[in-house]
Parts: sequence; structure tokens; C-alpha cells
Amino acid sequence: MIDVYNRACYIRLINESICRAIAFQITAMDNIQKALGHRIRELRKERGWAQDTFSDVCGIHRGHMGQIERGESNLTLSTLLIIAQKLGTTISDLFDGIA
Repeated sequence: MIDVYNRACYIRLINESICRAIAFQITAMDNIQKALGHRIRELRKERGWAQDTFSDVCGIHRGHMGQIERGESNLTLSTLLIIAQKLGTTISDLFDGIA
């Protein structure tokens, strides 16, 4: 019976460790998304574009652009490439100092 109890405790410990690791990764990804969205917003404003104008230029729905700039949306590589091109920069430059 002790072996079964120890095994159950060990499994619980492993599951808790995995959950903490996943939560840490999610938090890190959220921080990157927010920083990237902030960078996109800064660059857009530096170029004098309103959000709705920029979203039209990029071919992205206005609501989705808002989510991107607030860090609430996972970007696809193709969307990120479009945004970078329209801002006159590279994907690498968008991430510079972020990740």
C-alpha cells in the first residue's frame, strides 16, 4: 500500500511541476505578445497612421489590429510579415530587444 501511496504522491508532484512550467511559458509568451503589440503600435504612430487606416493598409480587420496591438492575439507568420513590410521594417527588427 505504501508503494501505491508514494507513487501517487510522485505523480502528483510531477503534474504540479509540469503545470508550473506550462504556466511560466504562457506568462512569458503573453509578455512577448504584449511587447510586440506595443512595438507595432509605437511604429504605427511614429509613421502617423491611425489604427483603422493602418489595418486597412495591412488588410487586417480593425478589431483584430486592436487585439494585436494590445497583445491579445497570436500572430501568424504571414500576418507578422505583412505588418512588418507595411511599417517598413523586418520581423527581426520588430522583435529586437523583446525576445
